[in-house]
Amino acid sequence: NFRKALTDYRDCEKTLVDFDLDEIKDLKLYFATNKDILSRRSKRDLSNIPLYLKMDPAILQIKVDAHADSRGRRRFNDNLSEKRSQAVVEYLLSIGIKAEMIYAVNYGERKPDHTNKTAQGRAKNRRADVQLLTSAPPTAEERKVIESARKAERRRLLTERSIFNRPPKVKPETDKAQSQDNAEEDKQELQTIENIPPSEEDYEDYADSVEPVKSIKSVEPDFIVHEPPTPNFINFDHLVDKNNQKAKSQ
Repeated sequence: NFRKALTDYRDCEKTLVDFDLDEIKDLKLYFATNKDILSRRSKRDLSNIPLYLKMDPAILQIKVDAHADSRGRRRFNDNLSEKRSQAVVEYLLSIGIKAEMIYAVNYGERKPDHTNKTAQGRAKNRRADVQLLTSAPPTAEERKVIESARKAERRRLLTERSIFNRPPKVKPETDKAQSQDNAEEDKQELQTIENIPPSEEDYEDYADSVEPVKSIKSVEPDFIVHEPPTPNFINFDHLVDKNNQKAKSQ
């Protein structure tokens, strides 16, 4: 009797899981600035998916939505989010997930989860959302239709955001320069909407190196807030005012 009870206990122990069943169906994986490398925590969470699929055969699709924060150029961020989704897909394949179950979409900076005005908000936007769904993934033909609709929506947004439709705003000189740069980029992207890979100039325009990743938690990182500082600009307006005052007094 004892041997049978021990065998039953060991069989039961094998079925126990050390993860939250609801959480595993809607994972959020976070990345360091300008990185597409999965953290240990992300790999650990993804490694639980095959076990969950055995427990719930109703799951037919693993959807991967990859994102970036708003620092840098849009084409650069589109390419970066694509690399992040590819990193997730490759890891899922390496742990035995079938390729036909996986559907990956790259959004760049277009779907932020939090504000991009703070370091913590940007850290939460550098992410990949992994969902386990009971609906089947779209077929190849359906994916073409979806991608075509996404490109049409991007054209519409770029047109609305173009320099010709912007209301005049009074901003500091540095913001004005950035606004003009983005407007010019909008016009270029509107002409080449087919997700052209970023050029060397794009990479030089925004060097996104970071110091080694440090966890904001004491155990393992969730999201990473460390990022390169924004360049500081010197305001010489007060010097011009003084010179003008001297000229008037003379």
